[in-house]
Amino acid sequence: MPEQTILELPARPPKPRETGITAVIDAGLGYSELEGHVEAAGAIIDFVKFGWGTALVTENLARKVDLLRERRIPFWFGGTLFELAHQQGRVDRLADWAWNMGCEYFEVSDGTIELAEVEKLRHIEELARRFTVVSEVGKKDPEHVMPPSEWIRRLGSELRAGAWKVITEGRESGKAGIYNKAGEVPTALIEDVLASGIPLRDIIFEAPMKAQQVWFLRNVSWEANLGNIAPGDAIKLETLRLGLRGDTMMDRAARLGRIPAEGTGQALLELVRNVLKLPADTPLSDETTAAEVPGWDSIANVNLFMEAQARFRITMDFEALAGIESIGDLRREIEKQTGPLAS
Repeated sequence: MPEQTILELPARPPKPRETGITAVIDAGLGYSELEGHVEAAGAIIDFVKFGWGTALVTENLARKVDLLRERRIPFWFGGTLFELAHQQGRVDRLADWAWNMGCEYFEVSDGTIELAEVEKLRHIEELARRFTVVSEVGKKDPEHVMPPSEWIRRLGSELRAGAWKVITEGRESGKAGIYNKAGEVPTALIEDVLASGIPLRDIIFEAPMKAQQVWFLRNVSWEANLGNIAPGDAIKLETLRLGLRGDTMMDRAARLGRIPAEGTGQALLELVRNVLKLPADTPLSDETTAAEVPGWDSIANVNLFMEAQARFRITMDFEALAGIESIGDLRREIEKQTGPLAS
């Protein structure tokens, strides 16, 4: 990696990592193009996905695979190949080909075809005996809308069936799957998914657009797993993660304690009253627990978490959310970033 002692930068998990994953999509790069991207960003790229069915029409595929294996960058082939193989009754043949290509990961999806859930889970379970399975949830049709409960159920069931990670569909355009046709992040859906108890480390959010990447980093976690990243955007995403770009610089600086957070203990209590829509004279203290406050459920906990980050100009990792059961717990998480809040 380039010299990083010039500035104080946030620590990143070392590769191979479970969080902070950057999964790049290869939509038909030439060998020299891929070589250039790997030379510049090999330490940043965690995975390369050969998009949709491009692998079957790429003449230099074997050379590209050899390059990735030499640089120890795992890869997999797009879920479209699995969907076609399922329709043709050739999943075993596809799996043998992928294995012979040196591929250790296998994507299972139903973004285009109609596939019974029990069948999809069976494929995941069987393929997981041979590969590390990544499964994708969501449709490529921008008109298709799934309610949050369905997202949560499918993500959870596919993990239980043996998927290593589950991917939320976003396409290479960032305007389908979890996103609307304008590419906007569905805040309420993401909050529901995170509040469901599915570990953040088990999800890869496809986020090809910069605005989507910034939203996940600032509102979910700096180490959110992000996929469908264009090869030329891998370094750009890394600068966003580290606060080396204006979109995230101030947030990351606050996290490092170089910019004072704004707020006091009283401001925290006011925030709790506002988020939970409590009367202004509701008595609250550090000892007040979620069980004692009407409406403080798992969704409200996510809202408190996110509002606290905005109010105190900090970013907290969502892994801490499960441990917040009282105002005192929330204060302690905030103070890890800000130092003691004034009374």
